[in-house]
Amino acid sequence: NMATGKVMETNVEVSRREFEAQFQEARKEIADALRNQDSAAARVARKMHREIDEKDQKIVREGEALQKSLVEMYAKEEARVKERIDQMKQQWKQTAQTKEQRLMRGGGALS
Repeated sequence: NMATGKVMETNVEVSRREFEAQFQEARKEIADALRNQDSAAARVARKMHREIDEKDQKIVREGEALQKSLVEMYAKEEARVKERIDQMKQQWKQTAQTKEQRLMRGGGALS
């Protein structure tokens, strides 16, 4: 009986060792799979970050181009407005001079 008990104990130990070996193997496979998944996820994340960076840079470039064209447009508009104001001042001066000359000619009447 003692011998049988010892043999059974050994069978339990053997099956426990086999189970642990299988468990370790399965654990290794899972760990490898997770590592691969992590590196795949990291690759996707890097790609997405790169695309986001490229889009950001594109938006910045478009924004700068828009800003530049707006500045140019406003500069032209400002120049046009200043020119128009100068023209109006000239007209006003000429009109004032004409009225003054008429008054000086002694006509008295403004027409």
